Amino acid sequence: MLTAAPDLAGIFAANELGAIGAAQVLEQRRLAGKVKLVAFGVAQAEVGALESGAIEALVVQNPFKMGYEGVRAAMRALRGERAPERIDTGVTVVTRENMNEPDIQRLLFPLER
Repeated sequence: MLTAAPDLAGIFAANELGAIGAAQVLEQRRLAGKVKLVAFGVAQAEVGALESGAIEALVVQNPFKMGYEGVRAAMRALRGERAPERIDTGVTVVTRENMNEPDIQRLLFPLER
């Protein structure tokens, strides 16, 4: 991609492997920070690349809210109630600027206390 489009301004990586691979290539080519990389996910390698500046932002889900809303929908179904067709559990955009906030830390490291 970078060879075919040398003036590329940004990349979106929709999964962990794509994000880590893109971050490594940007670092190797000394393009980290110049070509903006936004990734979906919260793998530890992605968080590390965010800290180093190879990734500009992470789009992060809330697994606990996803589970909670899933159980609520299942309970509605068991009671014979109609569950919504779509349940938006939201996402959070995490950057180096906000990654140390307590709410963001809980999303980045959900199993730590």
